[in-house]
Amino acid sequence: MLEEELPKGPVADGRSDQTRTLTRIKTLIGRPFHKNITLSAIAQMRHRHGFSHQVPASRAVERDEEAVTGWGTETWPQAEKSVAALRAWLCFEDEAGLSMTPTTRYAPFGTASV
Repeated sequence: MLEEELPKGPVADGRSDQTRTLTRIKTLIGRPFHKNITLSAIAQMRHRHGFSHQVPASRAVERDEEAVTGWGTETWPQAEKSVAALRAWLCFEDEAGLSMTPTTRYAPFGTASV
């Protein structure tokens, strides 16, 4: 049953975007089967069934690798500290949707994100 539902995509689950995260897969499993599975177990299952992390099809020509590295090592740690000090929420948004945590999307092996 799960193998039939996953290819339909998140829109078939009533989602407005195409993001298929581990949390959404956990919910998809939990509803009909009344099972609570850990996210790591779901990640292992997805890998066994031929899914991997989605990666961009290509990198932007304008991409500045030094700026990206600097953001990850300097800006991001400062942002985390600021958010914690303010007891605030930090949201992540991209073409696929909005999330309260950085998410990893899954797709069949060899399939790039659009």
